[in-house]
Amino acid sequence: MKTINDYEKESSLVNNVIEFLKKVFNLKIEVKDFYNKDLYPFYKAEFSSYNDLIYLSFPSFFSSNNSSLIIKVFEKDVKKINFKNITFEYNKGFEKEVLKINNLSVEDVFQNEYYKSI
Repeated sequence: MKTINDYEKESSLVNNVIEFLKKVFNLKIEVKDFYNKDLYPFYKAEFSSYNDLIYLSFPSFFSSNNSSLIIKVFEKDVKKINFKNITFEYNKGFEKEVLKINNLSVEDVFQNEYYKSI
């Protein structure tokens, strides 16, 4: 059975992943939006402790589809969230959002950030 401490750790991990992705991809999202009940189901963040996956979904400003990501976390230390310890899959909405904001593909942004971190 999960303890309050477990839920706090999961919440902190999800929040840090959201902040990391927001910073890296210049996304127009805020962590608080994922906790605002009035914005559900437009903003969703879920953590699955069974397989250490984070599911994120949020509105895309440049696509009719929501942006969604599935993130696998390999390092639970929330201070070390970077592209060396996560993998992720994304949909077309996220791809279009990143391209419009950055004039770069998701892969290009990923490579730039990954190489900065090593």
